Amino acid sequence: MKIEKSLLKALALLSAVAIIVAVSGCGKEPDNKTEDETTTQTEILATGGDEDQRYVYAYAPKLHSLSSGLLDYISERHEDFDTWLAEYSQSAKDSPYGTAAPGRTPLAVATIEKFDISKSVFEEINDNEVKLYGNIENDSLTEYSCFTEEEIDALYSGDSALITEVFATEYAIVVDGKAFAPKFYLNASANELAEYGITDAMVSEKITVLLADSIITESEEN
Repeated sequence: MKIEKSLLKALALLSAVAIIVAVSGCGKEPDNKTEDETTTQTEILATGGDEDQRYVYAYAPKLHSLSSGLLDYISERHEDFDTWLAEYSQSAKDSPYGTAAPGRTPLAVATIEKFDISKSVFEEINDNEVKLYGNIENDSLTEYSCFTEEEIDALYSGDSALITEVFATEYAIVVDGKAFAPKFYLNASANELAEYGITDAMVSEKITVLLADSIITESEEN
């Protein structure tokens, strides 16, 4: 997907160079591309494809997943859970941006709201997960299952901006309390970016971080 030439200037590349963002299996160029737009193409590829969670998630992975304890608790009490979960997953498949679709409610938040999981119940389940996985500050497994007290308070605050503040990743662009994943802002059209208040400078800054952490990579084609 082409990114505007003003962004290329921000990246200090030659004005004749176009940047194309491609994901594994998604390398189709826009139909309105003309031959005189570029002489050299610099591809920015998501190194892990759609499977790299740092690329497709705007929030910490734990907000996009459900712990085994929470899954068990809901499944035992709500017969429609599997159907709802399938519909939630399908909604991502129906979007060109998948899980990174702007405005999509993260799974953990959507589940808590849909099935009215009380804070006390969530805390009890979370305490069991902490015991299961060990030290919440050091065990890498807690990245997906365990929440700190601050994170739980944010989850139940009813404040979407606070949730974004606490859970947005360093790779997300945050505008007006909303987080946007790399897969969205690197593939969206100029009009879409403008709609959400995302500027070229914001994208340029994040591209630098994404490149440094090998989440995306550049390769030139003559």
